[in-house]
Amino acid sequence: MLAMFARMRLLWGPRAFGSRVASLFLDRRISPTLKGVTALAAVLIVSPLDIFSDIPVLGVLDDVALLTLLAMLFVKLCPADVVAEYTQKPARRQATVRTSAVALKTTTPP
Repeated sequence: MLAMFARMRLLWGPRAFGSRVASLFLDRRISPTLKGVTALAAVLIVSPLDIFSDIPVLGVLDDVALLTLLAMLFVKLCPADVVAEYTQKPARRQATVRTSAVALKTTTPP
């Protein structure tokens, strides 16, 4: 049973990384030049002008590998304080709901 959860954890990592990359790409504090160069490189990687496009499986795998490396480079070139902001785990939702409920009780008249 634990092995199944370990495998599921491995699948969660790329999703979290992709979410972080997307959030950084939409952040206004990241240089538009860096975003533009990254987007241009991604288009060139996915474009049909590919060395391994004739080989059925290898053509897709090299695109995925290059896009992953490009995303890792994009995160590395982003300012460290902005990346750290998106890397931190969010606070528990339960605590936020309780805080909001307490704030509501204190502001609403009896």
